[in-house]
Amino acid sequence: MRKFIIRTLFFVLPPLLILIAVEVAIRNTPNTFSRKAAYLKENLSEIQVLCLGSSHSQDGIDPALFHVKGANLAFGGQDLHVDSALFFTYVHQMPRLRYVVLELDYHTLETRMESDNYRIPWYYIYHGIELQKLPASKKVSLFFSSPTFFTGYLFLMTQPRMRQLQINEHGFITNDHDGYFKKRHFDSSSINQEFHQRLGARHGEEDLRVYAENIRKLNGMLSYCRDNNIKVLVITTPAYQTYRQNQKPDKRGRVQCYADSLRLLPFVTYRNFEAAPEFLITDFKNDDHLSREGSIKLTQLLDQELQAADEIRNP
Repeated sequence: MRKFIIRTLFFVLPPLLILIAVEVAIRNTPNTFSRKAAYLKENLSEIQVLCLGSSHSQDGIDPALFHVKGANLAFGGQDLHVDSALFFTYVHQMPRLRYVVLELDYHTLETRMESDNYRIPWYYIYHGIELQKLPASKKVSLFFSSPTFFTGYLFLMTQPRMRQLQINEHGFITNDHDGYFKKRHFDSSSINQEFHQRLGARHGEEDLRVYAENIRKLNGMLSYCRDNNIKVLVITTPAYQTYRQNQKPDKRGRVQCYADSLRLLPFVTYRNFEAAPEFLITDFKNDDHLSREGSIKLTQLLDQELQAADEIRNP
C-alpha cells in the first residue's frame, strides 16, 4: 500500500506542481481585469465615479484623469447583464458614489455575452459573481477557465520582443498607441477603401428579445440611481466614420429612441460623442476603439460633464 501511494504521488505531483506554477504565473502577471478589481475593492469607500461598459469604454476612459476618485469596470465583450451584476454587487458598498457612467453604443442594447465566453469565470474569481452555473475547476483556476487562451497568453509573455503593457493602478493601459489605423499610417483613403472587408457584418445582428432584456437591466440601474440620488452620465462613445457607415438603420433607430427617452430624466445626462469633431483619425486604434491619445480627450470631456454636474448640485 505504501509503495502504491508513493508511485501515485510520483506520477501525480509533477503535473500538479506544474499546474500550480502556471496558475501562480497567470495570477501574478499584471493584467487589466485583475487590477481593475483590486483597485475597486481597495477603494470602495472612496469611489465617487463608477464606469461600466464594453471595450469601447475600457479603452476610452482612464479614471486616473478624473478630478474625483473613480473606477472603470468596463471590459471587452461585457454586456448590460454583466454591467448590472457588477453594479448591484458593489453599489451598496460605495457610500460616496455620486456618478455612474453607462455606455449606450450602437451594439449595446442588442448584445448578450455568449454562455461559453471564456471570461465568465473571471467574474466569479475576481468579483464573486456567478453569471451561470460553473464547474468547480473554473471557480478556482484561471487557467481552466480557458486552457487554450492562457497557454497562448503565457507563450506570448515569454517572447523577448513582446511589447510590455503599462497598466496603471486603475487597470488602464497607458501605452496603447498601436493598432490597425497606425499600421496604415492613418491614411484615410486606405482605411476607407478597406472597411467593408474589415468590418463585414460586425455588430450587424439584431435581436429584439435581447433588446427587451437589456432595456430592463439598464432601467433597473437607472431606477436605483434615481432613488439614491446618484447622477448618471450615459454616453455614446466615439467611432470613426467607417464604423458609423456600417450600421443598420433600424438598430440605430432603436438606440436613438432610447437615448431620446433619457432626456426626460432629470438625474440623467446623455452625451453622444460618436461623431464628435474633437476626435481625429489619429485618436483611433481602429474603427471603434480609441487610442491612448483619444482616451485622454474622451476622459477629459467626461470630467468636464462631472464638474458641470458638481456646479449644478452645489451652485
